[in-house]
Amino acid sequence: MISMRVLLKNACLHRSLLLVPFASAAIGCAADDTVVALTIVSGDDVGAVASLHVTVRQEGGRELVTDLDAQSEMTDAGRVILRSYFERITLPGDWERATARIEVEAQDEDGAALFNADTTARIRPEGAVAATVMLGKDDAPPAMDAGSVDPEDAGAELADGGG
Repeated sequence: MISMRVLLKNACLHRSLLLVPFASAAIGCAADDTVVALTIVSGDDVGAVASLHVTVRQEGGRELVTDLDAQSEMTDAGRVILRSYFERITLPGDWERATARIEVEAQDEDGAALFNADTTARIRPEGAVAATVMLGKDDAPPAMDAGSVDPEDAGAELADGGG
């Protein structure tokens, strides 16, 4: 006999899976893109940041290094990085369904390092994953969860009764 817990998990899983295509479309993914939606959260002590030097690295030699302009706003204290925003990073080539380390270095206009942060995310080839880094002093960033269930992980989780 199937337990109520399993039935509820399956119902939630199916609803989550229906949302995955919409989540991918919302961040502008092509069907075959491998994407990291990186949220950058900045503490009160972070001021003017000109750029972000981002490295996404996975075992086996896969690596992407990119420089992004920091999104900022004018305040009474001058130009400062936005408190929270996200960047869409498309990973080129073949990436494995495995954990990747994401390192972010906030730099000033001369390229000098101001703040460093890192996190990990489980890459989903031809899919999207969310990751968050915290620059400066503040509480730890929220857990990395794109708000959707990875179908390959969910099946194993349901089969062993885990949650």
